[in-house]
Amino acid sequence: MQIIKGMHLNKKLNELVDHLQGPAYIITENTEYVEDLFLNKYSCLFDIEILTLKQYIDKILISHRQFARHIYSQADLVFMMRHILSSHTFYTIQFSSNPYEMIQELISTLKKIHRNNMILDQSFNDNLLNKKCEDLYAIDSLITGGYWTIEEMVEDLIDDTLKTPLYILSDDYPHIASQELFKKIDHYVPVTLLEMTETDEILNDYEESIIHHLFDNSDVHKVAQGRVITGGHPMQECMKIACDIKSRIVNEQLQYEDFMIITNQASYLDYLTVCFDDLNIPATLSQNEACHYNSDYRKMSRSLSECNGHTFKEIIQYLQTQDISSSMIKTLDAYQCDDEISPEEFDLFLQCIIPGKRETNKTGVIVTSLEKGLTATQKHIYLMGINETFLPVEIKDRGFLMEEDYKQFDPHPLLLDEQLQAHYKRIIQILLNPYLSFTFSYSKKNMAANELIPSILMSRLSDIFKLEHGNPSLNLLKNSLYLNQSRIDEDPVNRLIDHYKMTSNQPEFIKDTDKLGRGVSISRLETYNKCPFSYYIKYGLKITEKKEDTLQSSELGSLCHYLMETCLEDESLIDKEAKHYIEENLKEKYDDHPMNQYFIDNLIEDMKMTIKIIQKQLKMGGYVPVSKEKEISGQIGDVPFSGIIDRVDEFGNYVRIVDYKSSKKEIDLNLAMQGFNIQMLVYLDMLCKQENKNRAGMLYFNMKKRMLSRDSSYALGEEEVLKEYRMEGYMVDDGSTNSVKGLGASPELVAPVKVKKSGEYANSAKVISPDELDQIMEYVEQHISELYKKIHDGLIPIHPTLMEGAQPASDFKVYPCNYCPYKSVCLFDVFENENRMISKDMYKKLKGDDKNA
Repeated sequence: MQIIKGMHLNKKLNELVDHLQGPAYIITENTEYVEDLFLNKYSCLFDIEILTLKQYIDKILISHRQFARHIYSQADLVFMMRHILSSHTFYTIQFSSNPYEMIQELISTLKKIHRNNMILDQSFNDNLLNKKCEDLYAIDSLITGGYWTIEEMVEDLIDDTLKTPLYILSDDYPHIASQELFKKIDHYVPVTLLEMTETDEILNDYEESIIHHLFDNSDVHKVAQGRVITGGHPMQECMKIACDIKSRIVNEQLQYEDFMIITNQASYLDYLTVCFDDLNIPATLSQNEACHYNSDYRKMSRSLSECNGHTFKEIIQYLQTQDISSSMIKTLDAYQCDDEISPEEFDLFLQCIIPGKRETNKTGVIVTSLEKGLTATQKHIYLMGINETFLPVEIKDRGFLMEEDYKQFDPHPLLLDEQLQAHYKRIIQILLNPYLSFTFSYSKKNMAANELIPSILMSRLSDIFKLEHGNPSLNLLKNSLYLNQSRIDEDPVNRLIDHYKMTSNQPEFIKDTDKLGRGVSISRLETYNKCPFSYYIKYGLKITEKKEDTLQSSELGSLCHYLMETCLEDESLIDKEAKHYIEENLKEKYDDHPMNQYFIDNLIEDMKMTIKIIQKQLKMGGYVPVSKEKEISGQIGDVPFSGIIDRVDEFGNYVRIVDYKSSKKEIDLNLAMQGFNIQMLVYLDMLCKQENKNRAGMLYFNMKKRMLSRDSSYALGEEEVLKEYRMEGYMVDDGSTNSVKGLGASPELVAPVKVKKSGEYANSAKVISPDELDQIMEYVEQHISELYKKIHDGLIPIHPTLMEGAQPASDFKVYPCNYCPYKSVCLFDVFENENRMISKDMYKKLKGDDKNA
């Protein structure tokens, strides 16, 4: 095969236009783009045909009279996969009452396997991967009657009947199956690949900066003009873009087709649709109708509540008596079988098989994705949503098979780095398009009022482009509610709007405070401190998340805690005690589920290593465990508390407490002074006051980390292993260093306490004095009293906490909305509700470190 290399796709194609002599097929997924380039030079194309790969393969099938071959539809795959999972037992896959997310993931994985010619029937050193492959192979063997990919559908028909040379834009077809098909075709007709690969090209300053320096840190000069628009949130960003286009059409006498919007965010398409409709701007937006808007689905979903059927056949026959279309009746016929299914699950099944409608306008502002964002004619281009994790996109390692799994296959699909490089190439292609102007845009917050930051790409574009900030007027939006101050004449909704605005989307206080739950605990107080309304939903209304019937991380954590309690003195008891615990608590989830067995068995092996490390830590110093699972009770101010301490260690009259965690956790004194992260401080204070002991420390031991690094840890030296297993938290030192001496000769291997040769603590040492701790406890006591009073006053405002300067997308401690299960209930309104801001520097100010505060 001939390969034409070069990063500048437009230049390569223009050279092809100038020199190509037909007949020839050009294969690309951007057919309109390539057609425009040819039609710019030729009035019509006689012997040059521009096709997608699917269209080319259809030609081959027709020439061989193979009309019955078909690719599995997504609906058929969902149905067959559900039947297979419900009627067979697998090692790594469990069937549940809602299996459709897993089914979609398995379908995606098998498509990737077929697209990349991966061989499942082979042996690997990784036992879990072997089991996964066995399961995938078994499922794949049970799915028959069609093809997974278009390449499979035609590979046996490639022969000397092929006559026409091919020119292929190979970056549109990254899968190995496509590449192998092209090689096979090349045996019969010449195949030329146009490949986006770095080569010696003559480039101007702009092209050089985009191709070679867009994604590095080299110094560059501003080599082009551009514009930037920022929105307070994505909807406002879209509003500004729509208004900007409208004003430019009026002021610059432009046409709608002169504009192209490129975005990879599906939500932006919905927002742009609303904004363009308000301004009567035509656009090539695809109107997607999700199944929930399908009238047949709505009728069937409502009637399922009255259905008594227990199999596909029974439920389908019942639904076919309802007022649904004849086409839907015919669609349901294909799935009549005796497999058992509940009406509730059948609703989920319908959501997977009912396709949404797509109606695309052919004229107007061009709105497209990064993959389709090529244009042969010069346009005013808007590149939208240039926020961190959105553009460039965040490529994650997740799925049934992981990155490390795929690496063991030969051949294998693109790995994460290769996927990211391909994504970068798409962005470079867009920026090398012939253009009249470039406008870049991003948002400062998302629609839930979480902060967003511009991506590193936006920063780099600022280096290359001399950017003018655009701020289009939004007065062009003719929305009746907006113009009438959110009111509709003579409509009862006005009373609700008035009440909403008057209360600022806040609930009233609760008069019957018993509804807020009786009793109090540290975790409950911290929940209230994060957001009073979520406290009310959880502890007042007692609404909790639905528990899954799969193995939960909390159940694994409970097993770890039990083994820590029963086997700390003798790790040889672990197998016996683990077996006892499983028999009493996890028998059903363990016995019949090989995947659960794998995780639990590995966890038990990890715990043997973990307990050995704890024993080593104890032998290094003088602290001796005196209690495990110790119940503690007392008062902080006038508020009574009780709780359980995982482990209490003593060294003379010094006491430290240790808490076992299944994830990384540290004590943040700044947050503790503001009512968060206070459990360890409260427990240590109550315990030492009751027993008249000196406070020595409060430490977390992270169990999960050790489980994940077990294999690599064995290869490390003893000191490196101990550092890896070091506890986190704080030690309390009154100046005598007695509490720290109890850690042994190398305290930094046990806790975050490094001592210099001079005997002083390193700056990084987490050591506080009893006076500092007393001051912190004063703040803690004050917060506890205030929170307790607010709870019993019935105050439940929607008022989530946010730390100054924090990034809410990555810090749950200071922004509870991110993972709150009640977001759909409170409906936090960015225009009415506010966050409760807390300081990031309070502990620094307490220490007198005002210079850095």
